[in-house]
Amino acid sequence: MRNNYIICGLVLLLMCLNALHYIGRQSCRAQRNDREVEARHIASSQNESRPMNSILLMTALFVPHDYSTLDPFDQEQLPHQKYVKCIDWYQQIDDAEFLSITYVSDEYQIKGIIGKPKNVTHPLPVILYNRGGSNNAGKINVKTLRDKFYYWIQKGYMVIASQYRGTDGGQGTDELGGADIADVLNLFQVLKELPYADTNNIYMIGHSRGAMMGLMALREQVPVKAAVFTGAVTDYFALEKLRPDLIPLFNTMIPGMPEHKEEAYTRRSAIRWVNEINTPILLIHGDADTVINVSQSITLAQELEKYSKPCWLGIYPDGDHALAKQMDEINETAWEWFGMVSADIK
Repeated sequence: MRNNYIICGLVLLLMCLNALHYIGRQSCRAQRNDREVEARHIASSQNESRPMNSILLMTALFVPHDYSTLDPFDQEQLPHQKYVKCIDWYQQIDDAEFLSITYVSDEYQIKGIIGKPKNVTHPLPVILYNRGGSNNAGKINVKTLRDKFYYWIQKGYMVIASQYRGTDGGQGTDELGGADIADVLNLFQVLKELPYADTNNIYMIGHSRGAMMGLMALREQVPVKAAVFTGAVTDYFALEKLRPDLIPLFNTMIPGMPEHKEEAYTRRSAIRWVNEINTPILLIHGDADTVINVSQSITLAQELEKYSKPCWLGIYPDGDHALAKQMDEINETAWEWFGMVSADIK
């Protein structure tokens, strides 16, 4: 594949990719009860046929979280009224199905999510989505399904994601890219157990911490055809200098900190092992990102270019960390990117 590297405004990136641009609480307890009954039915019917060596322990219809159970950070980002609108959307869609899953990773039972079209008749290409945040802050909720999953389902993909250990009732402790990387890697085994997953066509998307998790997974040479990472964390050493306010979080969540900072940061910093990444990557960042500075994506793109690794970089002028205003355009760009890479591989 021809190696490309561009640092530019997203308009130029989209021209190169030939991208197309287009686009709580549940209001009724009875509706929630109906979904819980349906969830138990799905769980009982699907779990009876699990093979003995399966790591996928349970599937059940996804039931939106009660707003009061969301992390305070998420509540601040998502006011109750907007959350209710997300639940209204979820109750009205009839062309997609979202499942909560429980699977084994190391010795722990981990929670995750699957989204797919209803009435699947053949294996579907896969989007493996890596969420951002830490612990319960940033966990996948009904807004994530609407804004991040549903686009891909409409395009004919299935989506799978881990909540990471210690989150949403899962066992274990979130290590912010430590042993919890196994929770991402084990999703590839889960996919092998799903008859509707085309394991020869897996793509990856990650945001912020999720981009870091994705890069760590790519380092393990997982079978991913192409990846898109937004607001990526790529260099913990530089991040600490720019965001010293994060040091207490790192010291609390990352094992061995601060005594073994060099080892811990290196493990989580793709900038230190760029030569071990072989998957085509599209990096997207906002130049007004005050959470993860745009330099994190720029520097990684520069290093990937040095090693002749396939990479594109798109920078949104005035884009913040969430890139919520640009999400429709980003989804379309990612879809075009995956199609271009797949055609090039063939």
